Amino acid sequence: MLCGASVAAVVAAAAVSSGSASGGTAAGCVTVARSQSLQTAVDRHAPGTQFCLSSGIHRLTSAVVPKAHDTFLGRPGAVISGAKEITRLFAPSGKYWVASGQKQHNPAKPGVCDRGFPLCNDADDVYLDDRPLRPVRSLSQLARGRVFFDHAARKIYIADDPKGHRVEAAVAIRAFRGYKTAATNVTIRGLVIEKFANQAGSGAINANRSWVIENNQVRLNHGIGVQGGAVVRNNNIHHNGELGLSIYGEDHVLVQGNTLAYNNYAGYSTSWEAGGGKFMRTSHLTVRGNNVHDNRGVGIGSDSDNIYTVYEGNRIERNSGTGLVVETSFQTMIKNNTIRGNGFAFTGGLTGAGIYLNTSQNVEIKNNTVDNNLQGIGIFSAKRGSGPRGRYVTKNDYVHHNTIVLPANSGTGITSDFPADYKSNNNRFQDNNYTLCGRAYFAIWNGKNGYKYADAKTWVASGFDTNGTFKKGC
Repeated sequence: MLCGASVAAVVAAAAVSSGSASGGTAAGCVTVARSQSLQTAVDRHAPGTQFCLSSGIHRLTSAVVPKAHDTFLGRPGAVISGAKEITRLFAPSGKYWVASGQKQHNPAKPGVCDRGFPLCNDADDVYLDDRPLRPVRSLSQLARGRVFFDHAARKIYIADDPKGHRVEAAVAIRAFRGYKTAATNVTIRGLVIEKFANQAGSGAINANRSWVIENNQVRLNHGIGVQGGAVVRNNNIHHNGELGLSIYGEDHVLVQGNTLAYNNYAGYSTSWEAGGGKFMRTSHLTVRGNNVHDNRGVGIGSDSDNIYTVYEGNRIERNSGTGLVVETSFQTMIKNNTIRGNGFAFTGGLTGAGIYLNTSQNVEIKNNTVDNNLQGIGIFSAKRGSGPRGRYVTKNDYVHHNTIVLPANSGTGITSDFPADYKSNNNRFQDNNYTLCGRAYFAIWNGKNGYKYADAKTWVASGFDTNGTFKKGC
């Protein structure tokens, strides 16, 4: 089942118009009607053309490969869909309904499924009124809200009567492809992009590192909603099957003003890769003013060899995993964020923290509100070896001037098996203001080769938050 609000409620504000415009060029913009092929329009025009997509649903069967400096603009109600409508193909079959002749299939299965979602890697989604149906292995498991796709027989079975509803099946693997193409400096703006059969680890929008992606709604795609881009701004990226947003190996990236919500409907393992957004091997990434909420998994975070990252002014709330995580990364600033109600599906150590550092160095965490997450702010250290930016260590991490509200039986601190992480690696908690809603615990050095949990008085005596404040009761 989807977590949080229903898809129908979220997408209602973006209802699709049934009108369409005729082909042609108007005010420097090549109009593409629903009846026209977007790829054919791209092929017929020079690089740097601006394409305006008419209102209504533009259904694709394969990805659009732009030319350099192309711009794609959506008129109000313009939708790019990777699905075909199959409502009228269903016929009664006992207590079920069956649609025959369904040849579509994306066989790639790169992900790890969470318990209860054994078919998370089946990317050939079927949607009933904009709601993805959960796949099952056989007809004997079929029930309302479920779908059985018999690929060998090319048949789709559902238990919901399709009469009076719209049933769609994902057929195209992605909407736009920029990877390993010459399509630099492309802009995608003002579109709804939905229902693509992209596997885990790949985006419905697969952007080149120089692309601008802004003011779009990206939803109901099986894998990642948006993958890559130099500017990802003011998009509503929600109800995607694995991740809302992923950036890999790019420099000087701005992620600003987006909503990342209700992602991971397919049920990928939250310890593998799932949730709101994930960044890997980036340099000079700024993540500012985003609203990251109700994702199944980590809210947002850096994983592996990121450097010069700034997380600023984000609201990160009610994600089932850690709110904001920085793992095996360098030179990170986390400031002025509100991080509330995260982590309640994560129970090991301090992993359910509002902010969690994993074997990272030169991270400054300041002026954040960390409120009623499963844990407060956690620093974890392990032997992780080295990467392209050097050895992974927990060093020079500075946590200060944050407001931290800890629910009963919640903790904060440093969990490490290396005494240097407490004594000589310059990891500090200072000047933080705590509200303790009940018994709280703080992770400190145990005097040997590990850590222990202690009360606030012992935490301060160990040298942490010597100028901090501790208020009891909420």
